[in-house]
Amino acid sequence: KTMIKNLRVLALIPARGGSKGIPNKNIKLLAGKPLIAWTIEVAKRSKYIDRIVVSTDSEKIATISRKYKAETPFKRPAELAADTTIANDVITHALTWMRDNDKDKLDILVLLQPTSPLRTEKDIDAALEKFVAHPNALSLVPLKAVDKPLSWLKSINEKDCIENLHADFDEKKLRQSHTSRYMLCGGIFIMKIENFLRLKTLFPKGQTTYHLLDKISAIDIDDMYDWELAEYFMSKRE
Repeated sequence: KTMIKNLRVLALIPARGGSKGIPNKNIKLLAGKPLIAWTIEVAKRSKYIDRIVVSTDSEKIATISRKYKAETPFKRPAELAADTTIANDVITHALTWMRDNDKDKLDILVLLQPTSPLRTEKDIDAALEKFVAHPNALSLVPLKAVDKPLSWLKSINEKDCIENLHADFDEKKLRQSHTSRYMLCGGIFIMKIENFLRLKTLFPKGQTTYHLLDKISAIDIDDMYDWELAEYFMSKRE
């Protein structure tokens, strides 16, 4: 592995057993491999990631993670594996455990969600390079370009009618003429471990930079539509 500015990099992959949308999502086969395996393998191909740790409450997920050569040094407590669990609590638990029980001095957290299986090692490495070179960013998050103007987003009111239909609605304006807009997606979140443990957020106000993912790399799996889409593009890559 190549060291990045003499810093040791931990990839943390959060993967709980329960999943309402798609049962056993994290170990369901996507294009022939358990979903989590795609993220473990991409972390292994990164130039800079030194350790890959999976935080899970499920023995099944832990066994599959180890098969693909990730570490599962602790079992995530059940109270941190509920539908209502906040990601920050899961990250805090993992980082605190590593700090208190592991002799390795780890400097940078790279959070990789298994539900973004199409981001590549090039994305991870480019994001890490940008993060460590940035003079005033405390964290880095993934964004994707939105190709529709924000004025196209509509809300429905209590009378079951469209609330803001005419807000900024100008049919003469070409879609291309709108300024570029971006939305948060999943995939790669980066922060210095000591800063995360101090601030307990991946989004320090005004000090968060970004890595832009293309449309395919940015696919987040929330439901079966996303799953089919991810499977299609993953099988194209083979």
